[in-house]
Amino acid sequence: MNYWADYPGFATDGQAIYVTNNLFQFEGAGSFGGSRLWIIGKGEGSGGLYDGGASSVTIHNPYAGGGIATTTQPAQIFGAAPGSTGTFLVSYSGLSDGTNEFFQVVRVDNPLTSPTFSQQFVSAGNIDNTAAATPDAPQLGTATLIDTGDRRAINAVWRNNSLYLATAVIPTSGADAGQQTAHWARMNTTTLASITVAEQGNIGGEDIATGTYTYYPSIAVNSMGDVAVGFAASAPTIYAGAYYTMRNVGDPAGTM
Repeated sequence: MNYWADYPGFATDGQAIYVTNNLFQFEGAGSFGGSRLWIIGKGEGSGGLYDGGASSVTIHNPYAGGGIATTTQPAQIFGAAPGSTGTFLVSYSGLSDGTNEFFQVVRVDNPLTSPTFSQQFVSAGNIDNTAAATPDAPQLGTATLIDTGDRRAINAVWRNNSLYLATAVIPTSGADAGQQTAHWARMNTTTLASITVAEQGNIGGEDIATGTYTYYPSIAVNSMGDVAVGFAASAPTIYAGAYYTMRNVGDPAGTM
């Protein structure tokens, strides 16, 4: 069966490059063929890819042993990850038990020798109206709406025992209720077998203009733990634009 790869993710650590994709069939209705992870050894100092030599590539199904195959993003790793960890694979896609939503995390160990994948669901609480389809966003000057995408993990970063995620939700209450809204989370990975959400929050756009939708976020963190999120935004009274917001490590938990 022939497949094409969609919605790629990209990250690195000290020893490898990680690429994720969703697979869809070329034939027929283009059925979903699962998610895959490509691990590419850097080979630095051994004549490999980073030395201008041949690359070493292996392909894996990170959900073969359990979990839900969905759009998956590898975490960019800064510093030494704990134990034999290479990276963490993160996904969201509206995973819910009907009350609370969950982030899915897959830890990748021994990426260049004998990779193993340890999956867990991390409770995020009731953060998203998953019964509603993600809405398109209004913009100034036209009745044509902007496609804001859907519920997916957009990118992820790991640094200093914290795993950061950017995605989008539809808040169930507050000023952003019913609007596509950027969302960020920081998970504590100190206990690898029991990752928990340390803090999270929405990035609403009501301080930009009334009825502002925020979407397609990306997250970054520096060595001090300060976090920045870039995102797109639009509203009936403003054109689509690129924005960013940030928080210092000492700011109140969950605020941005």
